[in-house]
Amino acid sequence: MLILFNARTLKFTQYGNIKNVVFIVHSRDEVKVTLNVGSWSKSLRIPFEYYRYQAKRIATMLNPFPVYYVTDSTDCDHYRVTSAGKASNGWKYLKARDSAYEEAEGPTSVYRITKKEYDEYETTRRDYALEAFEDGHQHWVRR
Repeated sequence: MLILFNARTLKFTQYGNIKNVVFIVHSRDEVKVTLNVGSWSKSLRIPFEYYRYQAKRIATMLNPFPVYYVTDSTDCDHYRVTSAGKASNGWKYLKARDSAYEEAEGPTSVYRITKKEYDEYETTRRDYALEAFEDGHQHWVRR
C-alpha cells in the first residue's frame, strides 16, 4: 500500500517546508517513510504501531469540526477536577489534550464526548485530602 500526500502547509523549523511525505506499508511490522524537504530527502523505517498512532493523530488534527472532550485530573494533593471543554477543531483539541498531559501532576485522562453530553456536563471538584481530614482519617486519604 502506498500513501502519498502533499504537505506544503506543514513546517519544520529546522529544515523549512515539507514538499511531500510518502508512506509505504511493507508489512504489519514495518512502514517505510520518505520525507522530501527542499533538496533534502530522508527515508526511514518505523514500527507499524507507531505509524498507526501517528496516522490517528494526523486524522484528528485535520478534523475541521468542533471537538468536545472531558479532562479528568487529580493533582499531587489529591484534588480532583473533572471538566468539559470544547475545541473549535481537531488541531486545537490535540493541543489542549497534549497540554493537559504535560501539566499533569497525577492521574489524568482526556476523552471525547458528544455535544449533548457537553451541554449537560457539570464540572466537579473534590478534595480527597480535606475529606479525609474532616472524617478524622489522618494517615490515609482514599478509602
